[in-house]
Amino acid sequence: FNEETADAYELGLNASFGDGAVLLNGAVYFQDIKGFQNLVFNGNNFVVFNAPAESYGAELDLMARPADGVTIQSGLSYNKVELTEDIVAGTTFVQGGEQLARSPELTVTAAATNSWPLLTSIDALVHLNSRFVTEQSLALTGAASNVMQDDFILVGGRIGLLSTNDTWSISLFGENLLDEEFLLQTFQLPELQSVAAYSGVPRTYGIEFRLNF
Repeated sequence: FNEETADAYELGLNASFGDGAVLLNGAVYFQDIKGFQNLVFNGNNFVVFNAPAESYGAELDLMARPADGVTIQSGLSYNKVELTEDIVAGTTFVQGGEQLARSPELTVTAAATNSWPLLTSIDALVHLNSRFVTEQSLALTGAASNVMQDDFILVGGRIGLLSTNDTWSISLFGENLLDEEFLLQTFQLPELQSVAAYSGVPRTYGIEFRLNF
C-alpha cells in the first residue's frame, strides 16, 4: 500500500477569566488526507487500502474552579471524517461520503471534583464524570459486518482519602455505573455466516490504593 500524507489546518483560541479561575480552549480544524491507510478484516484476512479522505470539526474545552477544592470540567467535540470517493478493498465495498467506523460525530464530556480537608494531613475527595457519544458505525460502511451502535452515555465516580502532600491515596471507584450495554467493534465469521462483536466493559467497581515514591 502507498504512503499517507495530510494537509492539516487549525485555528484555535486559549483564554482565561477570573484570574485563571476559568479556562476556555477552542479550535476548528480541517484535514485533507491523501492515501488514507485503512485496515479491513474481510473474514479471512486483513486488507490494507488507500483512499482519499477528509476530516473537519470543532472542539471546545472548559475548566472552572468556582471555589477552593472544586473543579468542573466539560468538553464538546464535533468530528466529521469520511472517504471522499467509493472504494473496493478486496471483497469489501466502502461507500464514500459517510462517517467512518468508530468515529461518532458528537462527543460530550463532563466531570466534577470536590476535595476538602478532613483530618490533619488528610483530604477527602468526591469525583463524578460522564461521557456521551452519538451513534456510530462499528465496521466500514457497506461491509457485511456493519452494525450501528446507538447513542450511549458512560458515568463513573470515585470517593476517597488522600494525603495532602500527594504521597498516598485510597479510593472506592465505579465505572459504567448505569451498566450501559454497548459494542466496540464487529467482525465477520464467514464459516458461521454471522457477525461477532467485542462488547464494552459492563458496570465495574473496586478499591484502589496508590503510593507515590
